[in-house]
Amino acid sequence: MRPAGKKLVLLAALAAAALAGYWYFEPQSRPSWLSDRLPVAPGAEVKLYRWQNEQGQWQVSDAPPPDGIDYEVVSYRHDTNVMPAPETDG
Repeated sequence: MRPAGKKLVLLAALAAAALAGYWYFEPQSRPSWLSDRLPVAPGAEVKLYRWQNEQGQWQVSDAPPPDGIDYEVVSYRHDTNVMPAPETDG
């Protein structure tokens, strides 16, 4: 490969790495078609949907329930514990 070709390849690789890094740490700015293919950034919030079914049991999903069912959006950081601490005797 000629020196000019090597420089062009290096420049393209650096530009791709910079763009990927930007999208990784600024997930709200990346295109929707790319969001599902990249890992979750550190500190990013994840949305879950919570609702009660006909029997009164709580349901949680990453997609909203069917139309006509009241639900709430629960946001949490993916790198934190979302389970409640167990109760202790004491």
